[in-house]
Order: sequence, then structure tokens, then C-alpha cells
Amino acid sequence: MIKYSIIIPTRNRAKNLKKCLEHITQLNPPLYEYETLIIDNGSTDETKLFTTYFESIIPNIQYIYESTPGLLAARNRGLKEAKGSILCYIDDDSFVDIHWLVGIENAFQDSTVVLAGGANLPYFEAHPPRWLKYFWLDCEFGKHLWELSLLDLGNRKKQISPNFVFGCNFIIKKETLLACKGFHPDCLPEYLALYYGDGETSVAAQLNSQGISALYSPEIKIRHLVEKSRMTEEYFVKRYRNEGYTRSFIQIRKDNNLYDKISYNFIRKSPPKTIIGLIISKRFNILKKVLIKLDQGYKEYMKIKTRCELRCQESYRVHQKKAKKDKDFLNYILKDNYLDGE
Repeated sequence: MIKYSIIIPTRNRAKNLKKCLEHITQLNPPLYEYETLIIDNGSTDETKLFTTYFESIIPNIQYIYESTPGLLAARNRGLKEAKGSILCYIDDDSFVDIHWLVGIENAFQDSTVVLAGGANLPYFEAHPPRWLKYFWLDCEFGKHLWELSLLDLGNRKKQISPNFVFGCNFIIKKETLLACKGFHPDCLPEYLALYYGDGETSVAAQLNSQGISALYSPEIKIRHLVEKSRMTEEYFVKRYRNEGYTRSFIQIRKDNNLYDKISYNFIRKSPPKTIIGLIISKRFNILKKVLIKLDQGYKEYMKIKTRCELRCQESYRVHQKKAKKDKDFLNYILKDNYLDGE
């Protein structure tokens, strides 16, 4: 009986997919069976060929073609086709740790766990630019670099906000995802970029509103490929453009009472310190800020960050304007769910 469904949406990234599947071949086997679903979202490269190659190596691997463009359609097709009760979503550039699936099995032995994730550590294709480190943000649980879906919350199992389970390593009970009415729109081809939504964040927010935590387990670890092309100013500016569309999407749904009871709080603060700790920390931070400001990498970061924020604000306004003028576009944003993949 299949209990775990590994779901990998992909499009024209056969080289990355091959490496992703190679890591799956090295997994320590869990007690229960698992399947691997390759959801091909319109590839014209060797995606199907590679899947066929791994049929004799990976148990219960299946190739599924989904013609509707976008990550939403691929994710929800995986939800529809999955035989397992626990859905394990990863990206085609997520390279799982050897203990990943056993870690998932261990996590869900606790029947109260409905959502789990682990560390998404960087696998750099090239040496990162000096400004990149400044995009890391501290949070209550550890640190993250959301622009690249990177996350490091330490080496201990802990309860965390569902907001800190990113889509490249997103493990959820099938019944829970169905109760949340599936995912919302996410990564799309460039010509459909205005139709970005809040992806898996909508699921996290619904769980937040019910007071449900996620489980972070260091066993559920992946290495997330950071391609050279993503460590550029232009990529980050584009990423913030899409973020502007997402923020507008969320705001419009809030304004129309669809998100009244849903929490979108994203905790980015460091944990509280003792009085002595605060004094030491304050003095250290003053020195740190002086040193940072002398760093050329920080100056580059500030330039890029400023441009990113301006692009985000601009795309937010564009999205808001279109929603006011285009009734069909507004109705799309206000859909009850997107399980039809569109």
C-alpha cells in the first residue's frame, strides 16, 4: 500500500530533474511504500526520456503530462493523481538528503502533525556574490532567504509557523490539503505573470487561522540548487515584481472578506533576549553596523534591495489597477478555489 507520494512539478529542466531523481534513488527506504510522480507541465526537452530511464530504478515512478501552464496546475494535478495519504512536494532542483523520506515517516508518526518541512540549504552552482548574504533574514526559529526558498532553522525538531514550510520541501497530509481546497496560483510563464497568487502561502495561512503549527525536522533536509542565473540583480528584481503581484492578490482577497479569518503574519524577528543579552547585543550590533556599512557587498545589497522594493511597489499598483478595470481578472482573483488548475 502506497503511503507517500513524492510530487515533482517540472518544465524543460531535464538536467536538474535527472539530478533530483538520482538523489531519490539513494533514499533510505521507509517502512511503507512510496511513489514518485513527475508532473510535466509542457516540457519540450528530455523530461519524459529521463523519467522512463528511472522506471527500473525508482519504485512506482509515474510520468504525468499536464498541459495547463503554471505551477498551480502541476501541483493540483499531483494532488489529484496521488495514491498516498502524505504528499511530499519538492521542486525539480530539490536534492533530497538520504534520510529525507525516513524523516518524513518519523515526523508523521505523531498523528497531530499535518504539515512538515526541514532545512532547505543552498547548493550553489557558482560562488555567490558578496551582496547575497545580506538578503538572509533572522526569524523566531532561525533564518531564511525567501527570495531563493532557502531556510535553516537549526538541528533540532521543533514546532514552527506553517509560513516556514516552503514549496520546494512541502510535506502535507492529503486530507489537509483537500480541506484547504488545494493550492493557489504560483509560478507561471512570463506571459501569464499577472496571474500570480499566493501559492502554498494560502495553505499555511489557513492552518495559522486554526492555530495549527507545522513540524520542522532536521531529517527532512534538502539541498536547493541556486543557479548562477538566480544570483543576479535582474533575477531578484523580477522576483520582487512577482511578489508585488502576490501582495496585491492577497490584499484584494482581504478587501473582499475572503481572508478575514486567515492569518498572514510572517514572523521575521529574532527571539527575545535577556536584559544582559540585550545590552551586549546592542553594543555588538552598533559595531556590526559600522563594519557592514564599510563593506562593498552591503552597498551593493542596498542598491539592489532599493530597486527590488520599488519594482514590487510598481507591480502591486499595476495589479491593483488591472483588477479595478478587468472584471474577469477580478473574478479570477476572487475564486473560492483553484482545484480546476486554472
